[in-house]
Amino acid sequence: MHTCPHCGEATIPAWRKSGATSLRPARCGRCGGLSYVSGWTHALASLLAEVALWGGIALAVALQRWAGLLVSILGLAAVVYLVTARSKLVAVAPEAVRKARARFVLEMLVAAAIVWGLYLAFGPGQGSG
Repeated sequence: MHTCPHCGEATIPAWRKSGATSLRPARCGRCGGLSYVSGWTHALASLLAEVALWGGIALAVALQRWAGLLVSILGLAAVVYLVTARSKLVAVAPEAVRKARARFVLEMLVAAAIVWGLYLAFGPGQGSG
């Protein structure tokens, strides 16, 4: 269990901490406070997981043995450990979570509008033919 930044009690499970983001923060079982792991930590974890995955695959191909994939598994386990054990939880207010979710929805709508516009402009049937 990990320490809640609101009440200081060890109430947040490792699996919940590792996935806690500003959109889906972890909730303390004691005080109900919300907290998440920094986005930079998740970005670093993703990069390390990618390196572990492809490094293990490359090693398996180079050695021509399945045992090289063990590096991928161990690397991914190390990344999960780093995210859960070594990162700090950041306290967040419920209003900030609502704002982050609203911003995310807006960003997805803008991205969908851009993709739709590109499809209409350059999609099938728009060729000069």
